[in-house]
Amino acid sequence: MRTQPEEEAEKMSESLTANPVTPYTEISSSAASAPARRNTSNESFDDHPEADRSESYSTDGSQDVDDDEEEDSELSLEELLYSVSSFYAIARPVSITMILAALAAVFINDDWTKAAGEQQFAEAYNTWAIDNSGDSSAWKNLAASIGNTLVMVTFIATMTFGIVLLYKYRCMKFLIGYMVLSSAMLLGILGDYMGNIAIEIYRIPIDVISYYVFMYNFAIVGITAIFYQKGIPSTITQMYLVITSVILAWHLSHFDDWTAWTMLGESLFFECIATNQMNDVNPIFTQLRNHSHARIL
Repeated sequence: MRTQPEEEAEKMSESLTANPVTPYTEISSSAASAPARRNTSNESFDDHPEADRSESYSTDGSQDVDDDEEEDSELSLEELLYSVSSFYAIARPVSITMILAALAAVFINDDWTKAAGEQQFAEAYNTWAIDNSGDSSAWKNLAASIGNTLVMVTFIATMTFGIVLLYKYRCMKFLIGYMVLSSAMLLGILGDYMGNIAIEIYRIPIDVISYYVFMYNFAIVGITAIFYQKGIPSTITQMYLVITSVILAWHLSHFDDWTAWTMLGESLFFECIATNQMNDVNPIFTQLRNHSHARIL
């Protein structure tokens, strides 16, 4: 005969065997493992956000770089074409001027005009005399020619900086008047002297009145074409600029050999200095041009 507590204990054991219950440790471990798995998955995503973002940025950045490179290539092509066209626009008149100046120095001269021209230039420009007869030493002639050309280059540099100052302080009327007067004298007086020598050498039949009327019209049309330019084809303007350079080069060809070579060397030295100083002068011109443009607007 079993007691009541024994019967209750036996029923409890039977119920446990029929419906087994997961122990607390297993439940707690499984419950802890689930968030752990979720955390590890989240950590795997969070551990490499920079890599994912860097990949997306790298793809976008590569596209931007490619676009920039394409734009740079397009700009460089435009700059190349502009440089070529600018070089051609400068090289053609310069080449024509050099050829015509060389031909004028050879064919509009003879022994008498060369000797007379050297004598006139020596009296006008030489501060120290140069002996071309051969009695003086070469070093003495070199020193005298360097001194003479140094005086001339200094005068040219002073006039250049004077023109820059006139432009800086907006003395435009005086500057334009000076340029018009100098061009008129070059075309009228120096062109007349060169034309007289050409007429004497080649025996060109022409009367005095017709010649001076022609030279007057030649100078007036040249000044109008160079400075006014309205209604005048650009070819005429370029032609007069080339003629002006040829006339000036023809006159400079009358320097003696010592003065000519030292003048060339010192002029190159001055041009190098002036070119290096353009980085300081260009902002002045740019500022003045922008200020003038703003005033006009």
